[in-house]
Amino acid sequence: MSRYESTTVPVALAPGQFRVIVQSILDTDDAQVVKYRIECADKPSPTVITVGSVQGHTTGSLARRDPNSGLYIAEVTLLADHVQPQNCAKMVLKGDGTLLTAVEGVNAGYALRDQLSISKADGVYSTSETPALFTWDGQTYSVSVK
Repeated sequence: MSRYESTTVPVALAPGQFRVIVQSILDTDDAQVVKYRIECADKPSPTVITVGSVQGHTTGSLARRDPNSGLYIAEVTLLADHVQPQNCAKMVLKGDGTLLTAVEGVNAGYALRDQLSISKADGVYSTSETPALFTWDGQTYSVSVK
């Protein structure tokens, strides 16, 4: 199976809908890597799918048309890491050539899971919805397809 295949039959996307597929790549006490795949039936305008917080921190990914499925697809990757020797935590959200980063000092006894919460965002949504993907340091990051 490819990295996004599952044993369930995928739901067809109607115009005005998009699908979020969440794939956990790495999940440890000190690091998490999550890949988000966003598929939409309509060509987004512009062709950028945006992930950001209400506080204005955003990144985007260019939606490309898949010739096999006809869907427009974008991928965004989240890396969160507790760097113990430097007593810091970092978050990197990478879209298609764009980066959103945050680094901050942490105290002894810090746990990455206290600062990062991954949402169960797998599903099909209307383009009027902005489902939450994760929360970092009290800021919720959602996906927007317009």
